[in-house]
Amino acid sequence: MRMDKKGDIGFMEAMAAAMAVTLVLTAFIGAVAIHAGGQEDVARGVDIDALADRISISDGRIEGDLGEELRFQIQIGGVRGASVRCESAPGPSGGPRFEGRLYFSAGTAEGAMSVERKLCSVEYDGGTALVNLEVTTWR
Repeated sequence: MRMDKKGDIGFMEAMAAAMAVTLVLTAFIGAVAIHAGGQEDVARGVDIDALADRISISDGRIEGDLGEELRFQIQIGGVRGASVRCESAPGPSGGPRFEGRLYFSAGTAEGAMSVERKLCSVEYDGGTALVNLEVTTWR
């Protein structure tokens, strides 16, 4: 910035300085808001993708031991309890394509309830199959 003989800066330089300060403060407030909002989402709930990775299909049946992973997710997720239900998505005939259902629960079923559903793609010997995964959590 250039000053005149009296030490005053011009209007254009003053506006540029004010805009620079405004942009820096806006970026700072935005970064703080994103950081503060993201912390709560990461620390709460059950990771449905981690549960989906443990599902497999063997001999035409849906299999998977989700109990240990579910108990771990409850401990780190800050929820009172959760249940997981897994079953085959309907095939072309309308009936289930694979046999078996999985059901696991852990913790207590008290408090505010929320349900999350996901259609998972599971690899098996004959290709890829779709499996419905439903996770119910109590906070």
